[in-house]
Amino acid sequence: MDPEHDQAATLSRRLAEAEDLDALLDVALSSFEELWGIEHSMLLVLEEDSDRLVTLASHGYDRAGVGSEVVVGVGTIGVVAGRRVPVRIGSMNTAIRYARAARQEIAREGGETRFKEIPLPGLADVESQLAVPMLVQGRLVGVICVESRSQGAFDDAVERSLSVAANQIAAGIALAALDHEPSNDRGTAVAERGAEGKPIQVRYYEEDSSVFLDGEYLIKSLPGRILWRLLLQRRDEGRSDFTNRELRLDPTLGLPAVKDNLETRLILLRRRLEEHCDAIRMVKAGRGRFRLEVGRPLELERIAAAP
Repeated sequence: MDPEHDQAATLSRRLAEAEDLDALLDVALSSFEELWGIEHSMLLVLEEDSDRLVTLASHGYDRAGVGSEVVVGVGTIGVVAGRRVPVRIGSMNTAIRYARAARQEIAREGGETRFKEIPLPGLADVESQLAVPMLVQGRLVGVICVESRSQGAFDDAVERSLSVAANQIAAGIALAALDHEPSNDRGTAVAERGAEGKPIQVRYYEEDSSVFLDGEYLIKSLPGRILWRLLLQRRDEGRSDFTNRELRLDPTLGLPAVKDNLETRLILLRRRLEEHCDAIRMVKAGRGRFRLEVGRPLELERIAAAP
């Protein structure tokens, strides 16, 4: 068996053995490094009913960048999403690197009264870049982008292998969206030890469903609506356990009627909380279930949209 085919088979087996979508994402990116020596990679998924891709996972960067966005048609990743074909760059010029660094620096200055932007992960001194679309039956699911500090780091063989891997991962994401969850629609109230310490100030903006924790931007759009709903039900009903199915059936969340990708949004929310708030955690509690654990008191405030 030739090395390229052997590596693809190894990755395929690992993806098939992943216990859930969360594990599949981590297995995929770590395998890129082990099998092809790709140290820096990121995976973005397309937001339904939107012109944006959002970073769901990354590997090898100082900053994970989960939740960062790319507009379809803009930059290497955006062009790949728009055209649905791979793009490979063997030598990034100084202007491109400077533009990326400037955008990331602007985003880092964000705050509640300024930007609601998360910096995209990336190498400041990147030389090579390869981005490939993730497709299922011709439908765009997202984009995988890999980078290197060396010129000409990615050849035809790597592009072929990464393209095959991207479509396998896309199939895994599509499969996770199928409804194989428990039949009971609603989670239960679970007694928790009383939260102690300084209260967390949670501010929810109706205008774009953005959530700020202690004045720092966390998340927006559907994941923001989900978090706000969970926190309200915890406060008002004493609930800690929830099911994916009940979220999918909740009309107030505004999930798309078809291909809602709820699982990817829950992964995004959980990973953002892990990165930025150790007092609020989403913990798996079985198939299609999770528990919301809160370690400090909450102060919830809703900011109405401007008329």
